[in-house]
Amino acid sequence: MIIVDGSFLLGIAAIVTSVTTLWRAVREWRAPPQNISKVFCCRAFTVSGGGCCRACGARSPRQKRLRMRLSKSNGDRVGRGDMTSSLCGGSTRFMKTILTAAALWLTLSTPAFAWDQSGHRIIGTIAQDRISGKTRAEIEQLIGNESLAEAATFADEERSNPAPFWQKEAGPWHYVTVPTAKTYAQVGAPPEGDGYAALERFTKTLRDPKASREDKQVALRFIIHIVGDLHQPLHAGNGNDRGGNDVKVRFSNENTNLHSVWDTELIEGQNLSYTEYAMRLEPRITPQMTIEWWSSDPLVWIAESAALRDRIYPTETAKEGELPALSYKYQYQHLPAAEQRLEQGGVRLAAYLDWVFAETSHDQSSLQR
Repeated sequence: MIIVDGSFLLGIAAIVTSVTTLWRAVREWRAPPQNISKVFCCRAFTVSGGGCCRACGARSPRQKRLRMRLSKSNGDRVGRGDMTSSLCGGSTRFMKTILTAAALWLTLSTPAFAWDQSGHRIIGTIAQDRISGKTRAEIEQLIGNESLAEAATFADEERSNPAPFWQKEAGPWHYVTVPTAKTYAQVGAPPEGDGYAALERFTKTLRDPKASREDKQVALRFIIHIVGDLHQPLHAGNGNDRGGNDVKVRFSNENTNLHSVWDTELIEGQNLSYTEYAMRLEPRITPQMTIEWWSSDPLVWIAESAALRDRIYPTETAKEGELPALSYKYQYQHLPAAEQRLEQGGVRLAAYLDWVFAETSHDQSSLQR
């Protein structure tokens, strides 16, 4: 009997998808000459359902590498006439493009990571090792063997869900706004809500004995995600530039924005999986740090993020018509702070979940007696 592994079938399906999509791009080609990698990224990569930062829409580094590698394999520019002759005349260039696309697609058949993926999963992994036994059991009752790292990306993955809840309500719940020289307590949440208000809402759901299991599952997964978001400094925006999305910069020789640098590129630039990154960070968290960081108060996390936010805006000057270029010096200066926020996020997530699932008031009063 021949046993075919599921991942192998997914790989074959991915290859078929990439080749089919590229063939359709060729047949539908009507535009003036342009880079075929653009067509592949816009069409085929979208089919896979991943690769962009869901908070700001920026390309992930993996998507950029795909574009760059396809561009190299395809030459500078390919017009419709060139591709037609390639198909009819058997040009090896077109065949190389298809084979490159297929090979790359096989390696990219799993979702790409970002701060809202790798970063959240790092935080979830750190928290998983710090929650109490009771908290662990409460979580397993709701989501079974799903880890905190797995649950951490749920709120971003559901952004594409067409349900009104996800399209009309949940969008603003990933961030807060804290103007410079203000505190969150002074400004509060807007009418549509924000991360802090959503955290309160979902905490009440988890503690409500009348809430359905399904509602509690959504609440738990959203809480795990929001705690991570509130530790990203640009998710505590100043209200002027959409959390750094409007601050255009160059980073690693790519045009991007400050939000994407912090959401994705500082962490992705280390070329570590989320499990490898968690293994790198966890030994740094001393018992004393855990004691100092063990806070279930979101106002503390928000204040820290807002204070850090005001120190991470680029000071580099750019030539006229160019974007400020963030050098390796910027990464050297700010990567430690980004990693500390991941560490703190993991400790705080454990603290918050322990608080949410704390002993009932009856049990506490019994212990006090």
